[in-house]
Amino acid sequence: MILFEPIWLILMIPALVCLYYWRMPGRLLAVLRIILVALLILIMTDPALRLGDRRGTVVVIADRSASMPPDSQESMVEAIHIVQDDMPNGNSLAVVSFGEQAIIDKTPQSQHFEELIANVNPDGSNLADALNKAVSLIDRDASGRILVFSDGRWTGSSPNVIASTMASRHIAMDYRIFERQQGRDLAIMDVVAPQKVSPGQAWLINAWINCPEPVEVNYELIRGNLIIGRGSRPLKSGLNRLTFRDRAGDYGVYDYQLKIDGYADDPVAQNNYARFLTQIDVNRPLLALGQTGQSGLVNLLQKDGIPVVRQETAEMGFTLDELAGYSAILIEDLDAGEIGPGGMENIAAWVTDTGAGVIMTGGPHSYGPGGYFRSPLEPIMPVSMELRREHRKLNMAIVVVLDRSGSMSVSADGIKTKMDLANAASAEVLGLLSPGDEMGVIAVDSAAHIIADCKPIGENVAGLRQKILSIESTGGGIFVYEGLIHAASLLSGAESETKHIILFADAADSEEPGDYKNLIAKCRQAGVTVSVIGLGSEKDQDADLLRDIALRGEGRCFFTQNALDLPRLFAQDTFMVARNSFINEPVAFEFKAGIDTLMDIDTAGDHRVGGYNLCYIRPEATLSAVTLDGYDAPILAHWQAGIGRAAAFCAQADGNYAGQLAQWSEAGRLYSSLARWAIGDPQGLGQNILVTQEINKGICQVQIHIDSRLDRLPFSEPPVVNVLRERPGREPAREQLRSTLISADKFAVDIPLSSDKTVLATVDAGATGNVTLPPVCLPYSPEYLPEDAVGGQETLQRLSRMTGGGRLADLTGIWDSLEGRPVYVDMTPWLAMVAIVLFLLEILERRTGVLSMRPVKRWLERRKAKGLQPAVALESTEESTETEKRVLPVKPKRGYWDILSKVKIRHQSSTEQKAESSPRKDQQPITKPVAPPQPTEADSGEGLLDALNKIKRKH
Repeated sequence: MILFEPIWLILMIPALVCLYYWRMPGRLLAVLRIILVALLILIMTDPALRLGDRRGTVVVIADRSASMPPDSQESMVEAIHIVQDDMPNGNSLAVVSFGEQAIIDKTPQSQHFEELIANVNPDGSNLADALNKAVSLIDRDASGRILVFSDGRWTGSSPNVIASTMASRHIAMDYRIFERQQGRDLAIMDVVAPQKVSPGQAWLINAWINCPEPVEVNYELIRGNLIIGRGSRPLKSGLNRLTFRDRAGDYGVYDYQLKIDGYADDPVAQNNYARFLTQIDVNRPLLALGQTGQSGLVNLLQKDGIPVVRQETAEMGFTLDELAGYSAILIEDLDAGEIGPGGMENIAAWVTDTGAGVIMTGGPHSYGPGGYFRSPLEPIMPVSMELRREHRKLNMAIVVVLDRSGSMSVSADGIKTKMDLANAASAEVLGLLSPGDEMGVIAVDSAAHIIADCKPIGENVAGLRQKILSIESTGGGIFVYEGLIHAASLLSGAESETKHIILFADAADSEEPGDYKNLIAKCRQAGVTVSVIGLGSEKDQDADLLRDIALRGEGRCFFTQNALDLPRLFAQDTFMVARNSFINEPVAFEFKAGIDTLMDIDTAGDHRVGGYNLCYIRPEATLSAVTLDGYDAPILAHWQAGIGRAAAFCAQADGNYAGQLAQWSEAGRLYSSLARWAIGDPQGLGQNILVTQEINKGICQVQIHIDSRLDRLPFSEPPVVNVLRERPGREPAREQLRSTLISADKFAVDIPLSSDKTVLATVDAGATGNVTLPPVCLPYSPEYLPEDAVGGQETLQRLSRMTGGGRLADLTGIWDSLEGRPVYVDMTPWLAMVAIVLFLLEILERRTGVLSMRPVKRWLERRKAKGLQPAVALESTEESTETEKRVLPVKPKRGYWDILSKVKIRHQSSTEQKAESSPRKDQQPITKPVAPPQPTEADSGEGLLDALNKIKRKH
């Protein structure tokens, strides 16, 4: 037995002293009390029974990165099944997969393992994260072991840190190597190029190529769509250098791609391609986006000396490296679909995390009508675009027809299916409607299934939303005609003035259109419009059918290949049906005090715009101009978005609805001031602070150098570094790292690079300012580095040696190698139960004496006192018989009260004798006559009860 709190044993000493001086009235009670006190003190010491146990948990870590052999996943699954089949009863098995991130495939509590299903990014090998998750799955009080299936390559943080934790917890790591075929691996080892250059500057680019054997290599260096260098060159065995020359233009970020080709049997072709970036970092211009054609606003800004570059959206990818070449972005009356959800996510992150600026102007294709409601850009704008009931004139009845064919069950983002996102988009429509509006939902595969009738929404919003979100894909194709005819039937009974159908279908799998032309013609006669949202591209086989349905239904047709964009498109179409929030009539407006934060301008006079987008000012935004038409809607507003700046000009700046404002003499100054405010201060952190970044072994180290001549630091807290990692088609990954002081005048931050995706870092020093560094990336994923440059086996050998493991040949032997761990069984509950029983027994003994048989003894005494009284000795007479002469007197057994009476009598006699033996001097001693003997209680025949009553009366 183990006592975890033995200090409480010291209470035994005072307990024994108390038991000695306050003794219990009886031996049995004393024994019970001693045992009870001992148990209570023992309970306080937290006792436990130590038992041996070899049961435990084995965690298998499966490397699913791109560097593993092609058939490695099947081999690892088979190996895991071998380990599981040999698992003894009482043990548990867990599985962790890892690539760029680690995910638990099977917990120790789950049942039989089937296959590796976790979605990990293969462009990385975060072994440290996988080991951390494996250790967390092993109970601290149980035995555990980790088995790693990997090639030993790792990215991110070093796994040596977690190895010390494993060793301290006696968790050994075994491993089995999965090696990729080596062969003749021609590889680009490194590319040396400047991260930042000035306009017009020329520089050299050096690429280092590793050749296992002499070979003639074909090479090509491309910048965007321009070929910088191309040719062939014989290379020797070992490292070889290729040199290129280039000259910078006026602005932007140059994205280079180097390709080489040598061996026909190269086992790893991925390292024959390298990507690197160079930024032209002087006077980054303002990027202007808008409708095709010339822009008077851009011309106006350029004449005022503001560097502006107008780009067509078709030429832009809106990647982080593209955006890094600009200081701000101007979105002039442009539909959100032209930018796309991925582009808007990158712009929003670029503004809030790097200190860039954004300006949006109004028009028929902007704000709500342009699809920016519920878009990634809306949260950073100083105005909101919601559809308010008080500004709508008519009630609506909308029926949503959803494709739930087999193609909708495909995952869209690795987490949600296309059906889930379509359901969310339908719920978005519900959120825009009012209680008096009507909404119906139909799910279509080979037949139409009515999910919700077209009835007033009322108060049943939550119930209707639950029905919509529970729609599941059931397979088959979508019968377009079935969906349309059932939608028209539902709308025939609607009471709302505006009636509309939203048809959502797969652009590559829309079947059975039927006689849709006549059906839609009848719908238009009944006042029903039809819009179509197609999942796919305009070039898919059924795209023309969907486009024709929308054209005949006098609605809108949207196509998107990104299912994540569906909620925005559904909301945009609902916006247009409910009310066009672009007011296309001249409206007067007035400037507010907020205009002083942008410019010093004479705001007197009558100001009008030809039209504007109806939006609503956010509480934290600065209002600079507001309409006078009763809506009090903002015309100009701005605010700080993160560390960046965002401005909303809700009127059309250049076009048919610019109105009188375009003729105002101060209009040019107004737009120029707004643009300069969005561009911000190019000074950065000032002349006394220098920021550098350097890439070394997959780590981007950012250093902040401070002038040592300064008396104190220019900031109160260490600067933070905002890091954006590009994820194509998704929102950039955001990370904020706090810099650390590494010397008296230097702060530093290390940023791990894990793939060839762009990383954009911004140093934020609070009130001191911020500066955005040039975008960087690795030439290619480190998973494709040559084996000699990585040394994966050495990593696994070192980790296993540190933890007490080894290279495992027999997979079934891992269960026998589990270390026996002591198991402690808490004895407190059991001892407490015994103490309670003893306490109850003590109470029973004190009250009744049952344990010591005291009632039985008293009963026997009473029996003896009544039945065996002493006989009186008979005088010897002649008439006495011989039997009577033999009767002897019997001395009765005295009880408790008899003894007390005898003691009292003796005490009285002793007192009287003392009084008689001490006569006074003037008095003669008196001889007291002896009284004849009185008969005893037994002689007089009195019972025990009479004797007790007499004693009671005396006292």
